[in-house]
Amino acid sequence: MADASVQARNKEVVRQFVETLLNDRNPEKASELMGNRYIQHVPGVADGREAFLKDIHDHFLDPFPNARLEIKRLIAEDDLVVCHAHIVLNSADPADRGLASFDMFRLEDGGIVEHWVAAQPVPDGDPVNSNTMF
Repeated sequence: MADASVQARNKEVVRQFVETLLNDRNPEKASELMGNRYIQHVPGVADGREAFLKDIHDHFLDPFPNARLEIKRLIAEDDLVVCHAHIVLNSADPADRGLASFDMFRLEDGGIVEHWVAAQPVPDGDPVNSNTMF
């Protein structure tokens, strides 16, 4: 069981990682926050730092030059941190409602070593309830 100070540090590592990666568009700098190994649970992406860097360039940074991410909340438990975020792939287009994303990271010794993600588009139209996705 991680204590509150470790959980706070882990949340800060994840915050720096996702903001450096997606808003600063600097995956090489973000990868410095990764541990000695990197286990990826996204089915189309291989494990390891090099696969991570290739995938983020090929599937996010290059095709979406105007993408922006807003962290809505970070939740930590033991060695896990969940980042709930709003990702807009084309921030120059006001019609782009974006994605609601939950990324979960596992950290070891202050570095990110494992990643899971679930995301869904923010729908347009009238929801059946008055709640938001954020």
